[in-house]
Amino acid sequence: MVKGKILKYYREQKGYTQEQLSKGICSVSHLSKIERGITEYSEEITAILSKQLNINIQDEVRKFKNFEVTLQEWQNAIVMLDTDEMQVKKAALDANPLKNIPDFQVRYSLLLARHYLVFYEIEKCHKLMENVKKLDINLSPYESNLYNHVQGIYYFSIGSYKKSIEILKKIDSNYSSQEYYYHLAISYHAVHNNTLAQYYAQKALHYFQETLNFTRILDTETLIILLINAKSQFSLKETRQFYYKLIQSAKKIQSVNRLMKLYYNFGQELFRS
Repeated sequence: MVKGKILKYYREQKGYTQEQLSKGICSVSHLSKIERGITEYSEEITAILSKQLNINIQDEVRKFKNFEVTLQEWQNAIVMLDTDEMQVKKAALDANPLKNIPDFQVRYSLLLARHYLVFYEIEKCHKLMENVKKLDINLSPYESNLYNHVQGIYYFSIGSYKKSIEILKKIDSNYSSQEYYYHLAISYHAVHNNTLAQYYAQKALHYFQETLNFTRILDTETLIILLINAKSQFSLKETRQFYYKLIQSAKKIQSVNRLMKLYYNFGQELFRS
């Protein structure tokens, strides 16, 4: 099945019709079935078709499988907010000639949009999301949820917090990445609904703890202490201990930005007391 997709991709890239490629090798209908993965075919036929396209089919199958693996690794790096690893995986994907194959087109585009959001390239993200919207493709349940997730983060980034919540709430159980709970939490916090912000922050924290995502654990715990202190008379002693723990965590993961944010937040709490 993978070989058929690869043959179709390179045939279209080179501008061949099915009739042109199959001439003297097999019938047009047989090639059509090979490309759609709905028939058995001999290795000899795929070898001849590959030679006509000037590709090594075994190498291309490896590239296809590598792309699938690297795409998942890129997504993991994005969720971890590991910007160095994100750049490495993006470069590997961009160097793979199969990045535009239909199987990967939507997911690659959505993850690229998400990648841009991490680096605050909002306009690039917006253009990509608009292009995905225009594609004449039925999104899979996972892709549909991923689209809503990225769109929800985008709306948060431009300050449309209620729209962000509306979009993120569309995500259903077909989506495996519970990271979106964090984005719901910060969106509810932005509209001053601290009850729901606390609810989703706890769900996000549980997910990040399960996946050993220490950077995001720190982000979520930072949000939680803000929410706790905002809704009740807080204990300065307990707050000091909580911030000390978070500051030590920020030092361990060597995150200067998070460390500065924690010092600022703690300073604000001290001033408020």
